[in-house]
Amino acid sequence: MLCLNRKIGQGIQINDDVTLTILEIRRSSVRIGIAYSENSRVLRQEVYLKIQSGNIEATLPSGDIQETISKILPKKPLSKAPTTDGNTAFAIADEDEEA
Repeated sequence: MLCLNRKIGQGIQINDDVTLTILEIRRSSVRIGIAYSENSRVLRQEVYLKIQSGNIEATLPSGDIQETISKILPKKPLSKAPTTDGNTAFAIADEDEEA
């Protein structure tokens, strides 16, 4: 983490499109102005974290979906095969193949 001291009116530049400016300092809070391009998205951290949490929850299968998927997919073992780029690919093994 980078820690900086700034006075009122001083700023911080982030990349080419985000500028933070210290507008006001009170006892336990700092008022910050944020200038950013249309291509950037600026959110309060608590809002960002809530969105991320919701996105993660949306990708996790619920019990009903997991049960349905397990009924549809065959219960055959996976076979491993190396790929040309050095990774390993997995595929459902044929009936006559062993895992």
